[in-house]
Amino acid sequence: MQNRLSPQVVGAALFAGSMGIYVVPFQIGALMDSLGLSAMQSGLLGTLEIGAMSITTLVLAPMLGRWPLSRVALGGGLLAAFGELLTAVSTSVGVVPITRLLTGIGCGGIYGAVNAAVARTDNPDRLYAQGLAFMNLAFLVLFLILPRMLVLGGHPALFGTLGIIFLLLQPVLRRVSLAAPSGAASPEIESAPPIAWQLVRLHFLATIFVNLGLGALWGFVERMGLDVGMSVAQVGAALSATSLAMIGGCLFAAWLGTSAGRLLPLVLGTLITGVAALAVALAPVPAAYVVALMISEAAYLFLSAYLIAGVTSALDPSGRVAAACGGVMFLSYSMGISTGGLIADTWSLALIGWFALGNCLLAAPLFALVVHRLEAGPHAGPRKTRGQCT
Repeated sequence: MQNRLSPQVVGAALFAGSMGIYVVPFQIGALMDSLGLSAMQSGLLGTLEIGAMSITTLVLAPMLGRWPLSRVALGGGLLAAFGELLTAVSTSVGVVPITRLLTGIGCGGIYGAVNAAVARTDNPDRLYAQGLAFMNLAFLVLFLILPRMLVLGGHPALFGTLGIIFLLLQPVLRRVSLAAPSGAASPEIESAPPIAWQLVRLHFLATIFVNLGLGALWGFVERMGLDVGMSVAQVGAALSATSLAMIGGCLFAAWLGTSAGRLLPLVLGTLITGVAALAVALAPVPAAYVVALMISEAAYLFLSAYLIAGVTSALDPSGRVAAACGGVMFLSYSMGISTGGLIADTWSLALIGWFALGNCLLAAPLFALVVHRLEAGPHAGPRKTRGQCT
């Protein structure tokens, strides 16, 4: 089987599919300033969009073994563009929830399609890691553009820019489905041996644990930075540095691939992510906060390549489990943000760090069990452990 997906295509598709997660802070501010929404109302719109994306990915997952992935990605891109452009021209508060729902559904289609496509390739761990690096580089550029658009034209300029980006990415999304599933036909996951279902459930449970903890932390990293004496501008600079560290984590995963297997990268990545998350919450000085934040997010992006693409491709070469895993990840991540707010209001910001670490400690043995059973059982783990995905 040939890999005809390039890291650039994967990165561009992940960039489009993850848009709602990454730009939600700008969207919240724009809607508050232009339409007079409260912080809670704007936040709920963000949750609506991310939730729609996650649920769409989960709903589509069983069908992605039969549908052309390029059509799913293209349709998602057009729907997301339509939702963004409608938001740009909307002046009624009652219309905006519908436009954000459309955008979320479109992004979910793109995200599910690219995850499924990567899982069908010979070396999904490495290809996904390379794609994540390109995705984060694209977001670094976008984060330089969006504040200027907000200043120039408020919410119409912001959402109009996002809509145009989705339209410009259509030729790239057309190339998402250039790899076929292994074998002549894709067996339905329901017909797989019972052990496969058991491993899928365990893998999803571990994925939920990790993302609940990291979502709780990410939602309040700005507050944690302010608590150690940093200004808002300094926290912003720290987040920019963290973006570069995230790219480094992706590139390290791409370099490592499956040459060390999947068990050690998954377990060590999970544990390092959790310990560094606790260090962020307990940091006594700004320098410790910045270093811990960079390590935590770099480890999380390193982990994601194995978590979303690597293990799921071994569980189901058709890519349906990979698509569903992405939906589970984002849904639990968004729930983690709300959980972090509850912990901060009820107890303290520091306890969020312990929550993140505890969740990672719960996830690590589950990941280890899944990979061990995959490598020992008939499901065949990594199909190839060497070679560049191009």
